[in-house]
Amino acid sequence: MADKYWWPDSEYIAFWPQHIPRKVTLECFIAAFETLRYARCESEEYEDGFEKIAILVDPYTTKSTHVARQLTTVQWTSKLGQSFDIEHDLREVCGQIYGTVGAVMKRDFAQKLPL
Repeated sequence: MADKYWWPDSEYIAFWPQHIPRKVTLECFIAAFETLRYARCESEEYEDGFEKIAILVDPYTTKSTHVARQLTTVQWTSKLGQSFDIEHDLREVCGQIYGTVGAVMKRDFAQKLPL
């Protein structure tokens, strides 16, 4: 996942699971990450043994805008489009461009799929 550019509706060549609709909606993003054994959770707080992601949405249109992956208790990582990865506090990417956290998902490290 981390080495591929994922996006459902893109002018770029992007990966997206075949049976998930290519729509930029929170529901489609949740379904896409469920294919990687992520499940919705209530908290973005760090949990030892789990990998978490935050799906950001535009608060006005509810379209998905971005996904960040948790690294540590305070650090998250994001890919800037097809560009490089950055490390940040989750709230540093929230705002006018990426919006707000629409959903948090997690998976057990023991269930991590090979890519």
